[in-house]
Amino acid sequence: MLLVLGVFWLSGCELFGPSFGVNLHINFRPVPRIYWDIFHDTDDDSITTDYETYADTLIARGYEIVEKGVTITAGSLSGFHILVIVEPEIALSANEQAAIQDWIAEGGHGLLVFGEQSGHFDMASVNALLSAYEIAIATNLGTQDVDDFAPVGISQGISEISYVLGADLSVGVSSDEVAWTNLNETVVATHEAFGSRIVVIGDSSFVDHINVNDKDNLDYGINMMDWLAAVRD
Repeated sequence: MLLVLGVFWLSGCELFGPSFGVNLHINFRPVPRIYWDIFHDTDDDSITTDYETYADTLIARGYEIVEKGVTITAGSLSGFHILVIVEPEIALSANEQAAIQDWIAEGGHGLLVFGEQSGHFDMASVNALLSAYEIAIATNLGTQDVDDFAPVGISQGISEISYVLGADLSVGVSSDEVAWTNLNETVVATHEAFGSRIVVIGDSSFVDHINVNDKDNLDYGINMMDWLAAVRD
């Protein structure tokens, strides 16, 4: 059983009024809760192993992360603000895809998808999920650096990230390309709809235990999560 008591993010305050010349008005927001899917994982993409540094950094910034080894349903998603799917080796079922899409359509939620080269994960089911947002994980790429970023929120303060044997993305008009290789291959895309947000990157290795401290990788991973958390209820 997980118990969290009395934890909120302070989002702003205003001071007014008679006593000291002020009244206190404070807006509280709930701690952003991350659902880290491990039900579809077979190669240890856990927050206690491959992604421990990334997870520990997010927790230190006030996030709560829960690994969930269960089928993704409306019930399992309830109470969470962000869903993280890391190159799932086990296919996302049609029912799970529908549950995620319905959850996104409720508004106030974020989805972060880490892709990988084909053959390393179930690309078909991930692309079926992402088809509703006109994003697809596409062609395998070699290891390279990415230093071309759109001037948007998740790119703030980012100069370069390492991209390790990932894939490029195919992106339709309803989503946005936000990072490219020097050969103009799209590697990160975002989508905003229904008051929810989605980030897709074609590489799962950029914030793993080997590469997380390379270049601006960790900061970029933090920026992604902060951007997704900004729309939470």
